[in-house]
Amino acid sequence: MRVDSRTCRWLASIAWMLSLGWFGLVTLASWGFTPAALLMWTFLALPLAWLTVRWLKQRGRAPSHRLVAVAGCTWVVLCVGAILIAYFADAPFWDGIETQVFLPIVLVYALFPLIVTCMAIVLSWRNSPRLRAVE
Repeated sequence: MRVDSRTCRWLASIAWMLSLGWFGLVTLASWGFTPAALLMWTFLALPLAWLTVRWLKQRGRAPSHRLVAVAGCTWVVLCVGAILIAYFADAPFWDGIETQVFLPIVLVYALFPLIVTCMAIVLSWRNSPRLRAVE
């Protein structure tokens, strides 16, 4: 049985949207502690990213190596940072950190899953037959 390419694209898009929903749920469950939510999201998103890149390579539409390397390095840095933030969260100096310093950190951790999800969905749908027919 041959699966239609459009069906695979919809499945990939839905899987990435569900992973983003998981991130939102975990963020709410952790009372807005986005670094911990990013670590929990990684358990779901990392295998999904690996499958997405493998699927795109099989279709001959692999993302550039630079894109994968930059996203991977950013992911590792954010995960290490999340572990360090969680480790030092109860340290006495943590209470002195102002909101102006902490808010950008929270925004970076909150926006990264959204950016990765949007990137994966766009890469899944790029060069679709419908888009090529319009050009």
